[in-house]
Amino acid sequence: MAFILALALAAPLSACGASGSSTSTIPRRLLQEERPIGTGRRFHPPATGPVGGRCRPRLGPRFGAHVEVFAADRVVILPAGIGTMPPRRFTAGRVSSARCYGSIVTLDPTGVVDVRRGERPVLSGLFRA
Repeated sequence: MAFILALALAAPLSACGASGSSTSTIPRRLLQEERPIGTGRRFHPPATGPVGGRCRPRLGPRFGAHVEVFAADRVVILPAGIGTMPPRRFTAGRVSSARCYGSIVTLDPTGVVDVRRGERPVLSGLFRA
């Protein structure tokens, strides 16, 4: 009986998202501009370098900015941990704790840069970190 019930529930769910044709809402011209993520160390750099601004033990209030970096027609990943001091603890690829946090940090490798409120760091500070 449980097997029949499972089949009865699976049949309608298997149709979710399935269709005979794909109609993308993304303009073709935009799709032609997409870039793949590069492979190797030069496209996946480590989070090393100095911490910009005062390194504080707590993350504190921040605002986020999204930064994308390209080289050789490929995406360069901004690593988790920029602007933080080891030891760092990671949970699911995200920095969950660090010894201290600078004015510009990355907590995960998504391109989101967290900037400490009340400070006015410059973009070059991200690349020195």
